[in-house]
Amino acid sequence: MLRPYLLLCLSAGLLHKSYGARCRCRCGDRGYNPRTCCEGLCLYRNGSTFCNDHCCEDQLLRYVPALPSGSFRLVFSCNDLRSIDRDDFFHNATNITSLGLQYNKLEYIRPGAFHLLTALTSLTLFGNDRLSQPSLRAIFAISTLESLHIGVCELGRFGQDIFRNVTMPRLRTLRLNSNKFTHFDGFHNATMPRLQTLNFLRNNMETINPSPMSTLTGLQILTLTYNKLSQFNTNGVLYVESLYVDKNRLSEFPTTCAENNQSFYPRLRHLQLSSNRIDHMPKDVCLPKLEVLDLSSNSFKTLYENSFNGNQFPSLIEILIGGQTEHYLAIQDNVFLNFTALTSVGLHQSYSFKDTICGKFLNCPKLNQLLLSQNGFLFPVCSTANENKACENITELNMDKSDISNIPEHNFLFCFSKLTHLSLSMNAITHIPDGAFDSIPRLTHLYLQSNRISVVSPDTFSADTRRRLKWLDLSFNPFHCSCDVLWFRAWLRVSPSLFYSHRPYYNCKNIPSTSITQFSLNEQSCMLSESTSIMIIYTIAIIIVTLTTASAVFRCRWHLRLLLYEVFRGRGELRRQLLINGDFDYDVFVSYDSEDSLWVRECLMPELEDRLGLRLCLHERDFIPGRDIVDNIATMVQRSKKVLMVFSNAFVDSQWCQFELSFCLQHAMDTEDALIIVCVDDVASRDLTAAMMAVLKTTTYIQWLDRDGDAILAFRGRLRAALDEVFAEEAV
Repeated sequence: MLRPYLLLCLSAGLLHKSYGARCRCRCGDRGYNPRTCCEGLCLYRNGSTFCNDHCCEDQLLRYVPALPSGSFRLVFSCNDLRSIDRDDFFHNATNITSLGLQYNKLEYIRPGAFHLLTALTSLTLFGNDRLSQPSLRAIFAISTLESLHIGVCELGRFGQDIFRNVTMPRLRTLRLNSNKFTHFDGFHNATMPRLQTLNFLRNNMETINPSPMSTLTGLQILTLTYNKLSQFNTNGVLYVESLYVDKNRLSEFPTTCAENNQSFYPRLRHLQLSSNRIDHMPKDVCLPKLEVLDLSSNSFKTLYENSFNGNQFPSLIEILIGGQTEHYLAIQDNVFLNFTALTSVGLHQSYSFKDTICGKFLNCPKLNQLLLSQNGFLFPVCSTANENKACENITELNMDKSDISNIPEHNFLFCFSKLTHLSLSMNAITHIPDGAFDSIPRLTHLYLQSNRISVVSPDTFSADTRRRLKWLDLSFNPFHCSCDVLWFRAWLRVSPSLFYSHRPYYNCKNIPSTSITQFSLNEQSCMLSESTSIMIIYTIAIIIVTLTTASAVFRCRWHLRLLLYEVFRGRGELRRQLLINGDFDYDVFVSYDSEDSLWVRECLMPELEDRLGLRLCLHERDFIPGRDIVDNIATMVQRSKKVLMVFSNAFVDSQWCQFELSFCLQHAMDTEDALIIVCVDDVASRDLTAAMMAVLKTTTYIQWLDRDGDAILAFRGRLRAALDEVFAEEAV
């Protein structure tokens, strides 16, 4: 009999769907504890209550049900809630700290609607594009808020000053994404002393006045990505540490110097200006604490001498330039001057290095990382003593996707004396000259994937280089599998941790669907005649076919055994004698997984023990304590007239259940019996074990359907019919 709270959930007929997951499930569905349902309307899980997706006419939810005492987060989204017009709307949720009202089509929120939520710190109103301005005032009046997300709400229609005179003393994070702002000037007289993160991602802003933000002294992160800003300048000091103005339309680098060379951005550490239209650097830059500068994918044509000076960027550690889609950059000498802190330079898709590499970085003593992918190179890369010195501290060099086809035979990158990581991936390299990398004494990581290398010989890397390497990636190369690849195959096999080989990316180009490690050829075969080699290949093919057939027979062994049993088993005389003369303590031995105990107790035991008067053997109740589990199983099966197995998803995953199934199958064959199979889940065929699949294909099983009275009556009838043999023996 279903418990009252389960009946309540089922009778409500309301569906739950987690926000963003887009899947519906009833409160009474298997796997969901009915006690987690709030009045049959919501799902409670790990401190969060989900009362969302009641959007159909017969399922509209217009109030907040009483929440469990431990609930601190309420998701009340997608409920077609047009207004919150009562001061006591949240009287059942006064303890929550987080509230989600996404996609409710909210138009009006009463000014006092949130006054009961005295602990509320996080509010999300994403996707309510009909909000009224008075509703915003009700939101801004929540003095406890620390995080506010108002996205896709078209706030731009209220004008540029919606935050004028707003006081939110605890607010730390404010997200205003995708609100169709065209201009913003809205923080005049705003009091938000703790605001740290301000996000205007994906709006339509063409201009913004950041000067009023100078009053936000706690602001650390300002994001303006994906807008239409053509300039970004301020007349007041901004105390941000990270500024993201990428993917806009800036044509000039932001003005950073105030009067007397004071900085407008005294705390700025990360400046993201990629994917704009900036084509030159200003002469005056005042960014004393800037550590990371990203100028990639802009419109630079030439980087002139002294474009980047360590006096302007005294703390700069990493700079990214490049990504020019229309033309290569012209890079003059001494572009980077007096950089005492600079450690990383990225110039991807920007320049054709027709002479040298190191000559461009003569005044960067701490430079240790060069990211130069999608460029052009002519070797040698170092030609003078000064250039050698400029490269002596480089530990990582990336030259991916640069159309490199040939590697010099001798002294390749010899000037990079401290180089440990070298990447030459996705080029057009067809051959590695013997000892090409031996002149790089500290090289430990080498990336050569996705080139055109067909052979790696014993002389490609010296013994010292092979011992020094910790990571060698040669995947996605068109290796030609023949006698020439045998040495490399052996290296792959004995050094799996060295190679990027945990996925099958080392394949034979000339033998489809064959990896190098699977390629079968020994040194002796390289000296055999063609006819002998063909004979060997045919022999191997026959062996493979034989092994495949044997493997298929092994996988279907239970099917075969059951079919043979059905063909040759007797007419039941042995079974009848066992039932007449046997000494049985139980009528039915029930094999099931512990996760199905509730179903056994509530659905099976009342039917078989209470109504039909049978004696069941259950491992949780009847196994003898202290005895070995295997002995218990063997003894109890022998002392039971019939065996009933409860197949479920949990049964599939249980090793003990699979052991019981194998033992009971053998017992049934020995005693000319037939198992009774009850399926309580819809177990996917791909998850079934071989034994379970064989039983289901050769035995008519009983499916449990917990739908209505007729289905349950049918289940009882089929179960009673399967046990006729037991009842007939008792009658005798």
